[in-house]
Amino acid sequence: MESEMTVRAADVTDIAELSALLAEAFVTNPVAGWLIADVSNRYTTFLRLFDVELTHGLAHGVVHVAGNREGVALWQPYPMRLTTVTDHEREVLGAAGIYRRRVAHLRAVRDEHRAAALRLPGGPSAGLAAGLAAGLAAGLAAEPADGSAPEPVVGHELVYLAAAPWLRRRRIGAALLDHHQRTLDAAGLVGHTVTDQEYARDLLAVRGWRTPGPRHLSPGGPPLWSMRREPGTRPIPPTAGYGR
Repeated sequence: MESEMTVRAADVTDIAELSALLAEAFVTNPVAGWLIADVSNRYTTFLRLFDVELTHGLAHGVVHVAGNREGVALWQPYPMRLTTVTDHEREVLGAAGIYRRRVAHLRAVRDEHRAAALRLPGGPSAGLAAGLAAGLAAGLAAEPADGSAPEPVVGHELVYLAAAPWLRRRRIGAALLDHHQRTLDAAGLVGHTVTDQEYARDLLAVRGWRTPGPRHLSPGGPPLWSMRREPGTRPIPPTAGYGR
């Protein structure tokens, strides 16, 4: 299940355009409305958040670009050094501004899913986002803990996967997934992600990613699917257009 689209490593010159692509791709997602109900602030807040996420990804993770900046995937190896996580959470919540509490809650839920899927001891940032959000709201700046050297990487989390909204269902996401899954297979690493989109869930499922089922972000909130892929998992032949 390969794609012919070119995939390359991103660099700093890509950040602005990829931030805009991610903001446009996610601005209408179910979780987007839950995070930021005010549509007039949603896009600009997302631009700040994705700028922070991509900058961090270039420094500490893997960012891939498909085609002529037509798609992007951000992968984060885990576990990470605690100080790195702490600094990043502070930057993310600072960029979230008045929406930091819900952003912190979403990130805490992702932490729980990641810790379970990658079998991390509690997750490197479990509870950290919520604590930092409370500190920022109170005008406090806690000194980050001096973390010890990280354990060997056990898996990569797919933090974001997106294609330009006007180019969806053209195998851009498939190309990005296929490209990095070869790396995970060669290294014997587990893959993990959390998605709120049924199409993304199905795209991953035909590539061997498994989920125990949805978990709602909050009572009455949007569902999230935590998905895990074992290295070397063979893809399932797509049906009903899935995996495109």
